[in-house]
Amino acid sequence: MPHCGPSVRFPSVRPEKLSPFISVRFARCGAGTPACAPPKAAESIAEFGMRNAKSGGTARDTDRVLRRSAPRADRSVCATLSFAISQFSIFNSQFGRALLLTLALLAVPAAAAEPQRIVTLVPSAAEVLDGLGLADRIVGVTDYTDFPAGMEALPKVGAFNNLNIEATVALRPDLAVATSDGNSPAVIARLRRLGIDVVVLDLRYWETTQGSILDLGKHTGREREAKQLVAEMNRVAGCVSAATKGAKRPRVLFAFDMNPVIAPGQDSFTNQLIGMAGGESVTKGNPAPYPRLSAEGLIALAPEVIVVSTMNPAKDLEAWKAWLGRWPAIPAVKQGAIRMIDSRTIDRPSHRLVIGLRELAANLHPALFPKGVCEPKWRSSAK
Repeated sequence: MPHCGPSVRFPSVRPEKLSPFISVRFARCGAGTPACAPPKAAESIAEFGMRNAKSGGTARDTDRVLRRSAPRADRSVCATLSFAISQFSIFNSQFGRALLLTLALLAVPAAAAEPQRIVTLVPSAAEVLDGLGLADRIVGVTDYTDFPAGMEALPKVGAFNNLNIEATVALRPDLAVATSDGNSPAVIARLRRLGIDVVVLDLRYWETTQGSILDLGKHTGREREAKQLVAEMNRVAGCVSAATKGAKRPRVLFAFDMNPVIAPGQDSFTNQLIGMAGGESVTKGNPAPYPRLSAEGLIALAPEVIVVSTMNPAKDLEAWKAWLGRWPAIPAVKQGAIRMIDSRTIDRPSHRLVIGLRELAANLHPALFPKGVCEPKWRSSAK
């Protein structure tokens, strides 16, 4: 049921006396509800209805135009308006015009209302909301949410994989933002049963991340901002692709942890980013989501570049060099091609992935990415 339009006064006729079909619609409309369509759009629908009725047109004619003019309109409202046109011969009167205009307003859907209190159920969600200009509406976050600035001071609702439902509900959110592969479906279902609107993002791949940004923008009334974020992602990705075209693609080991080394497997978004950055992941064909590699496994994979995801690049570089130095036969170790990358820009799928994409490409092809080449608009640090 779309939002009702502005109230229209009927001096001597009570709405419920007009028709049983119309009265149910008026019963759901309260005084002061926001208009669902610009006046001109509603007036054009009303004017057509009056012209159609005067010329002997049928309700079907009007219903056809209503459905074309407002494709998402509530069909029962359209049917009510068509019924009114076919049943009443009062459209030359002030009352008739008021009735028809009100029903026309009901038939046109409202724009998305912006949420006022948002809880994010994964760190990535806070980043996307910040990109949409809604960071100031966030009232609660999960552990380890440190971007944008100020998120660490907000109330916590637990870890993304161990949410505190009571703490979430206590924040009285009108929107919660979750992910399909990070949050429990049972928890999402429970929040919805408790009356909380939950948007579920699919952040598993580059394309699904972009689609989810657009979906969230539409849901929150920030479509223009969402399109701008996706456009910038495409610009940077296109620039990186052009810069690495024709370049030799090194064999890359991407590591999340050492001893044992934990790497991305299957067709993960991390392996997708390695390909977009001009490299070939040595663990792309591994069937495990996050394969654990032994020293023998590292030697057998023979990576030419090792990229380590870390929140402390300067500190961890020396530790990784010392640990990997025990296997000098590994090409990346022999060539000194051990790189660190900020995990906050590469492990959290959002529009800010392009920061990590550009940094990853620069780690694989240093000569192709001097300062200023393919730089994204967004700042690179999480703080």
